[in-house]
Amino acid sequence: MKIIKADESLENIPVVVLTMSSEEANAIESFKLGVAGYIIKPLEYKKLVDAIGRIAFNQALSELRDGS
Repeated sequence: MKIIKADESLENIPVVVLTMSSEEANAIESFKLGVAGYIIKPLEYKKLVDAIGRIAFNQALSELRDGS
């Protein structure tokens, strides 16, 4: 995440962490580093689609707010 966010050509790409870790500290650290979503495996297809939809919605709101 640090490398992605430091690269101007990549910094605005939403990153989603797909992990087996349900440790709250890992999720918190991921969000501090700028991830758009943190999804714990295994998961059902519908839950994955719903999570991606929420992330896309939040990204669109962010772009509207920032005027991008």
